[in-house]
Amino acid sequence: MLRCFHVIVACPNECSGHGICSSLKDISLYLGPDYDSKTERAGDGLGIAYLNWDSDGIQVCECDSGYFGADCSSGESSSQHLPTFNVYFTSVMCPKGDDPLTINQNFRAIQLDIFAGAPLKGKIGLEFQGTKVYVPYNGLTSQSCSDILSFSGKFGLVGCNYIVRGGYHITLDLTFFNWPLYPKDNNMFSNTGNPSIYDFFCDITYSNPSTYCEFSDIVATNIIGKFSFLSRSCFHYSSPFLS
Repeated sequence: MLRCFHVIVACPNECSGHGICSSLKDISLYLGPDYDSKTERAGDGLGIAYLNWDSDGIQVCECDSGYFGADCSSGESSSQHLPTFNVYFTSVMCPKGDDPLTINQNFRAIQLDIFAGAPLKGKIGLEFQGTKVYVPYNGLTSQSCSDILSFSGKFGLVGCNYIVRGGYHITLDLTFFNWPLYPKDNNMFSNTGNPSIYDFFCDITYSNPSTYCEFSDIVATNIIGKFSFLSRSCFHYSSPFLS
């Protein structure tokens, strides 16, 4: 007789108190890609329904913003002081910004075209690396679009050029001027300041059923980037002359 046992592989170290322990099924559904953006053009805000035998039995950590590693331990606020040089080394995910030694670079920019078979109603959801921001159609302007997207989700300052094309078609030209200084990346999602066009998705849950989207690159080369956090350590100097 063949006996099968239901085994649960728990999260390591209970995610170190800096994350949520989730099953593969939940990770796939809530953090997985909404749709295949290379062949489809709209989604419902949810990922793939993963139902294989290990969907509930295997659990992984979904780390809080700024934490990474299998158990979310990389990013704990611990430090080591080197008194000779008055330098502190810490394992927190370092603040990110453009390398000041790089010049004449471009801002990442994409074009989002939204189509429907009738006047657009409700709001469109812009999905990016596990977060969603909803932009209402009613009263939409370039400024209101920028205000809604800026510093929401995992974005920093976002410029938006809103264009009415006619025939139930609008365009949002989005320019990403910067990214959050204190990283919102984690073990599931990160980017170097030049995310792929395939990291962006369209959620039409609250829009016309006939709505669909097309993303395209405007500027995708020689991009102003973010410092890498691969070294796991960053440092700062303590000085009585610095406030």
